[in-house]
Amino acid sequence: MASAATLLMQPVLTFPSEAQIGNQYLFTVDLKAAETQDWPYASTEEVTVYFFVDARPLFQCVPLGESAVVLHRYGGTYGPAQFLLTPEQVEAEGVIRVTFTNQWGVPMGVFETGEIRVRAQGDHPKGLGPFALKIAATLPPA
Repeated sequence: MASAATLLMQPVLTFPSEAQIGNQYLFTVDLKAAETQDWPYASTEEVTVYFFVDARPLFQCVPLGESAVVLHRYGGTYGPAQFLLTPEQVEAEGVIRVTFTNQWGVPMGVFETGEIRVRAQGDHPKGLGPFALKIAATLPPA
């Protein structure tokens, strides 16, 4: 029996650490492959990874384009998957959970953002502006 090919990846996310009711936010998901590994897929130079985003109860989440990234054998992806987040109408705290799957929809893993706080419009801490945005927050490997 042949063993499954393994490619070590690390998620790279952008997401608001605080959001205001009434605004919209961009949430992006990208993948970074470990630099010191050989490409494990002999029959293809690209692999598509799909994302299912669960932003409830904090946000409504709509994909902007395809909710996937294409990993290329010779380095990186062609760009992140993008999602539009609209805060629900209730103040809350929580995380966004992302499940990633292969082309057949089989789950390959799950990761979460850091804690996010949704606040009423105009209720933000002094010095932060309307919201604080974590840019390219790289999560540690699971």
